[in-house]
Amino acid sequence: MFEVLDNLPHDLVYRETPKSPWLETWVVRNQTSDSLIEERRSLQDPLIKRCLDVISQVPGTSSLVASAKSTLSRLLHFSELSWIPTGCLQLLETLHRMRPNMALITSDFSSLPDVTISGARAPIVASKENGETKDHSSYLEAMGNADIFFPTDFQLLERLDHYAATGSAEIETSERISTVVTSAEFMEQCAQVDKTKTLDGFNPLLEDYSNTKFYISLPSL
Repeated sequence: MFEVLDNLPHDLVYRETPKSPWLETWVVRNQTSDSLIEERRSLQDPLIKRCLDVISQVPGTSSLVASAKSTLSRLLHFSELSWIPTGCLQLLETLHRMRPNMALITSDFSSLPDVTISGARAPIVASKENGETKDHSSYLEAMGNADIFFPTDFQLLERLDHYAATGSAEIETSERISTVVTSAEFMEQCAQVDKTKTLDGFNPLLEDYSNTKFYISLPSL
């Protein structure tokens, strides 16, 4: 599964402070201007709740690092925006339900350059105009004419996969074996990289797309 995750639907959640409850974001039409606007509502969506529960178990979100970030946010009155991969979780839950013994190999972008949209795991929104790429500062500008693609948090992806397979985001006690590697590491193990080197020493399999990774997941025997 290659470059699928970056185009899957995400949900945008918001909270005023680290101790405030998360709010889900709805896109509604402004009654006066007919434009699209965001509306914050109390968290009700069960898929969003499951995804946030897994995110809370990712190392760094409940550790001393998270505590320090939380304290800093309170002191500076930072609100939090987070794009969460609900489409990815829904896909994984469906795959594991239909093929519980599946092996999964997926690759995608682990980071994206020059993201201007706010929030953790924020996307790039871009469209083509007269053959030139135009980046948008808001996904609300897309109106069906732009490509919206997200970076993949591979540490979170691993937790989501284990949760979808077993109902628990714990990796250490899981019934599956999984690993995350860079694309270069994957190619060194699985490709004949000695045959793809150019005359000047450049090797596209190892040096291109350095912002991509592979996730491999197998059922344990």
